[in-house]
Amino acid sequence: MAGILDFLSNGIFLSGVEVDENSCRWSTSLITKLNRFTGTVFAFFACIVFGKELLGDHIHCISVNEESHISEASFNSYCYISSTFTLPPKNLVGDRIASRESAYFGVKPMQAGEDPVYHSYYQWIPYLFFIQAITFFAPYNMYKFSLDGRISHLIQNLNNVIPFNENRDDKLGDIHLYLQDYYNSHCWWARKLFISDFMNLVNVVTNIILINWYMGQNFLTYGWKLIQYNILESTHSPAELVFPKMTKCTMNLYGASGTLQNYDALCVMPVNMLNEKLFFILWLILLPLAFITVLDQMFSFALFFSKIIRNAYLVSFVLPHFPSRRKRLAGILKHLKYGDWLVLYLVARNIDRALFSALAEVIHRPGVGYYPDEEGEEQEKGSRESLNK
Repeated sequence: MAGILDFLSNGIFLSGVEVDENSCRWSTSLITKLNRFTGTVFAFFACIVFGKELLGDHIHCISVNEESHISEASFNSYCYISSTFTLPPKNLVGDRIASRESAYFGVKPMQAGEDPVYHSYYQWIPYLFFIQAITFFAPYNMYKFSLDGRISHLIQNLNNVIPFNENRDDKLGDIHLYLQDYYNSHCWWARKLFISDFMNLVNVVTNIILINWYMGQNFLTYGWKLIQYNILESTHSPAELVFPKMTKCTMNLYGASGTLQNYDALCVMPVNMLNEKLFFILWLILLPLAFITVLDQMFSFALFFSKIIRNAYLVSFVLPHFPSRRKRLAGILKHLKYGDWLVLYLVARNIDRALFSALAEVIHRPGVGYYPDEEGEEQEKGSRESLNK
């Protein structure tokens, strides 16, 4: 029995730890990861709304005309496809109702001179969510494609536990050799990464503008007004202006004698109960995301245009108890362009600071060759021998 337990436990507790050597945790920025998460949220919301429509729980119309031979399913389908409407209340104070003038918000007998507000946007919400999900994944995929696995190949094995210093030093030396071969060749590569990262800001702002237009210019203040409503507990929710729960629908048919008959119905909109919650969650996500994306892009522009700032920032990755290595790295960075700096920056973000401190002692400025220290020692040795002769 003990032997069986040992056999089973060996496969669970004594298996080797597998490390993905080609993975770079911070090859993409935090903002890019947050945008990808937002795209996942949009895709999830699209599935929820699609599912609610497939279940048929999106609209229920109540016809008060019992003489009609129209089935409930037909009436529901017609109203959902054609659109429903509400009548805007007259006595609004801001976005709150001053007095209750109808049985339901926006539902009352139509009078002369009143223009109904038609609602058909809910038909497009799941498709809108799906398209927006794609747009949030696009900058991430552009960045990963532009990155082309360059950093992951450079730091391969460094994130594993290497027991021998010789192997670790050899890998750090390989990075030095790569830099000597490819100095001043990373400009276009770095520009593609910079543009891909900037597309996060363009995408977030564009989506906010799109949703604000889609909601009748109500999205920017939508969440704040909804929070105020829950605190003040007013009669009607401000969400009812955008997502009414009760609407009206009119269907015109021809009677037996060819006369036009009008069938009027009240329509309950369960889908809007879901929509108002989903858009409130999006308001809580998109506006803070836009704010921190702006801050991130301001920092990225500072690094791109200011050599002093980006060099000082990269030097800070070297451990403070190695002041000589910090000074040495600062001297090397003076000779590097933004593309070469970006390679070292992404390497620094994806390896331990102690390893990067060791790397700062191994790399050299452009043009000195593969083994400048050994060449210098040989030249010094040759000069000494010539002097002795």
